[in-house]
Formats: sequence, C-alpha cells, structure tokens
Amino acid sequence: MEFKKAEMSDLKDSLSLIDQAKEYLKNSGVDQWQKGYPNEDTIYNDILKGNAYILKYNDDTASYVCISFDGEESYKSIQGKWKSIQPYAVIHRLAVSSKYRGKGLAKEIFKEAEKLCHIKNIHSIKIDTDNDNAIMKQLLTKNGYSYCGVIRFDNSDKIAYEKLI
Repeated sequence: MEFKKAEMSDLKDSLSLIDQAKEYLKNSGVDQWQKGYPNEDTIYNDILKGNAYILKYNDDTASYVCISFDGEESYKSIQGKWKSIQPYAVIHRLAVSSKYRGKGLAKEIFKEAEKLCHIKNIHSIKIDTDNDNAIMKQLLTKNGYSYCGVIRFDNSDKIAYEKLI
C-alpha cells in the first residue's frame, strides 16, 4: 500500500470513489452525501489546497480522504465537549473503493492521518458523521475515537468525535 497526496491527475479516480461511497451509503439507508455533496468542486479544492490523499492498493486508487490542519469553523460550537482544546487535524470525505471494502483500508487511513499529525506535532484528530451512519460511528469507536457531542455542519446536525494521539 502507498499513501500519498492526491494530484489533479487523481481527480477522476477520487470522484469515482466518492460516487461509490454515495451509492453504498444510499443502499445502506444512510442519507449522508445524498444531496450533491461532496462533488467535483469539493474534491478539486481538496487537491488544490493540498489536503487530499489517496491510498494505492495493488496499483489501484483504493481510498480517498481529506485531511486538513486548517481547523473547521463548524467545530467551534459543539453541543457537548471536545476532549481537548488544542491544534487538531480534521478528517473529511473518507471513501473506500467498493472493490476493497472490508479489507481494513479505513483503519490504514486513520493510521496515516496519525503519522501526518506526529510529523506536524499535532495530538488531536477530529471527525464528524451523520447520526444514521452506524457504519462510520462503529469504525470510529473501533479505532479509538470518542463521542464528543453534536456539531452543525452543512445545515445539519453531525455527530462529532475526537481522538487524542
């Protein structure tokens, strides 16, 4: 496996992964990502800002994720309490290829995010998901993320998690 920053040449494959994830969520009865977001402009901007990453597996683009160290405006107000008040990374738009789902790639992404944090001397990762996304909530808990409360993002309530590393 190879984890690397996405380039503009990875845009098409990254969008394909996002579309696969949208379909998977829809088929799982999850409303998240069913209203156009994330779209090509979102992924394009992730790549442009240097926040887009892909995981290559068997020479395929197997996973896409946005990892940002710029903070998240919507995280400033939480119904609940963050585990810490310190600089943090935020993970958005995690998508795994349907071809490789169930092979532990999301866990690898979380490990790679932690490596990026260590390089930048960051000791917190924050992430959010929809309340009905039981798959992601279970994945987060299994990987050491703790429920912190509810934030408002993209005009809807999201369940917020944080992991101290």
